[in-house]
Order: sequence, then structure tokens, then C-alpha cells
Amino acid sequence: MMDSNVRRRRNKTEVSNRTSLFQQQQQNTKGNPKTATTAAHHEAKSITNSLQRTKAMMTSELERVSHVTESIANDGKTIHDTKLEHLGIKDAVRDSRGSLGALKRREREERVVFWSAVVFFYLVVGYILWSRLRIPFLLW
Repeated sequence: MMDSNVRRRRNKTEVSNRTSLFQQQQQNTKGNPKTATTAAHHEAKSITNSLQRTKAMMTSELERVSHVTESIANDGKTIHDTKLEHLGIKDAVRDSRGSLGALKRREREERVVFWSAVVFFYLVVGYILWSRLRIPFLLW
């Protein structure tokens, strides 16, 4: 939004500079100079003023383009830095994904070992109770 306001203001300034330039030229040609030298002198001053205004406009445009170029270069550097950071994060995520997969496999193995140990423990306890108590109705 602000960029469009700046453009509109710049366009208005350029239009006013152009119209004043052409109006001065028309006024100088319509005037009734006393002598040919004063007419040439006025014409030369008018052209000089016009060229100075044109030079000032070109200087301001050159500065604007210079700022735009610097801004684009800075934005390009920022984008490049962001891309490098993104690639670094991408590698870290990939490594993390591999580590998480290994942890999940390890957790699964530990769960199997734990439940196997629990079943073994209850089987041993059951065997001890069965052999010590000799309950006749339990598979004797």
C-alpha cells in the first residue's frame, strides 16, 4: 500500500515537472522579445533550466534505482541464508527421524523382553507352587 502511494506521488511530481518544462518553452516562444539576442538568451536560460531539472530528475531516479538494487541484493542474501538454514534443519530432521526409528525399534524389543520375562516369572512361580503343594486336580 505504501509502495503504491510513493509511486503515485512520484508520478505526480514527474508530470508536474514535464508540464512546467513544456509551459516554459511555450511561454518563451510566445513572448515578444525586444531583440534577437535577448530571445536567444532567454531560450538558452530556459534550456539550461530544463536540462538542470532533467538532470535532477535523473539523479533522483538513479538514487532510487540504486536503493532498489541494494534492497534486492539484501533480500537475495536473506533468501540465500534462509535456504541454507532450511537445508540444515532438513538434515537435522532427517537425522532425527532415523534416531526416532531406532528408538522405536529398541522400545519394541524391550517391551517383548519385558513381557517375556513376566511370563517366564509367572511360569516359574506356577511350577514351584505346583511342585510344592501337589494339588491333585492341577495336571498331576
